[in-house]
Amino acid sequence: MAAKKGQFAKVSISVDGVDVDVMQLRTWSYSTSIEELDSTAAGDEWTRIEGAQKSWEGEAEVIDVDTYYLEYLGEKATIKFYHAAGDTTYEEGVALITEVEKEAPYDDLIEQTISFKGDGPLTKKTTTP
Repeated sequence: MAAKKGQFAKVSISVDGVDVDVMQLRTWSYSTSIEELDSTAAGDEWTRIEGAQKSWEGEAEVIDVDTYYLEYLGEKATIKFYHAAGDTTYEEGVALITEVEKEAPYDDLIEQTISFKGDGPLTKKTTTP
């Protein structure tokens, strides 16, 4: 697979059925995980482990100081993660917007971080041209 640059990455958030691209995006990230269940029994020489519920969470960092996302704190939204603005494939999931953090350093741009926690699966999707 060819390496990709993140400079053209895009995140789209849909709240109340309206898709909004996250403007002036710096970075986006998400992580997926699975709950680990210890199934080791007395007499086992090695630890045994089973997978349980899957989960995901992520965030988007922007230099847009609009308070738009603060209005949706605690709301569920459909999040789409694109590697580049023109991509037809992306990852999508419904998530709860859990935090909106703003930082205003004296020697840099004001940045805002929007954090979310998945509510259900994160899946790969493809748009039809």
